[in-house]
Amino acid sequence: MKYFLILFLVIGFTIARPAGQKPGRVFLKSAILPGWGEMSLQKDHRAKNFFIREGLLWLTLYGANKRSDWYRSDYLAFGAEHAGTDISDKAYQYAVDMGNYDSYSDFITAKDRQRQIDLKYPEGQGYEWEWDSSANRIKFDEMRIKSVSADKFATFVVAGLVFHRVASLIDVLYLQRKAGYLSLHSSLIPEPNQRYTILVSLNF
Repeated sequence: MKYFLILFLVIGFTIARPAGQKPGRVFLKSAILPGWGEMSLQKDHRAKNFFIREGLLWLTLYGANKRSDWYRSDYLAFGAEHAGTDISDKAYQYAVDMGNYDSYSDFITAKDRQRQIDLKYPEGQGYEWEWDSSANRIKFDEMRIKSVSADKFATFVVAGLVFHRVASLIDVLYLQRKAGYLSLHSSLIPEPNQRYTILVSLNF
């Protein structure tokens, strides 16, 4: 076989579990709260592990968001005190530029030299800044970066919450198959040009 494989997953919800617990409902529970599906299948130990991990993920997300907010509040106040400008009503790029240039005039000079006229901020509209020292500018930029890093970490935690639900879905799928509520069938379908399609069917 020179070329393979295209995988199609066909899930058929055809048979309800005993005690009225339908497979689709178990999956929905795991998608909403990892461990809930396992608990519905009387797998309390597995459910407990999922609940603990879910709780830790949510606590981590809360902490990352709070750290990002704290650092942002800090660098906004710091910039107002040491650079003489209000950052709160401006785009994030403005804070980035403030962290890179000691003053508004240095920023304008650099953009003129680089022929990036469209990136300049208009004069007389509250965009002017001037740091009282380069050290404070660097400190401001460090706080800004910490805020962004915490925000990016929060994004990774959100991805972890999604994958945790996928893990729970796979787990309840395994449990139902092990209990005999799931049958797995596969077939290889030849196609032109030496291509093959593997068809996998999961029936409950």
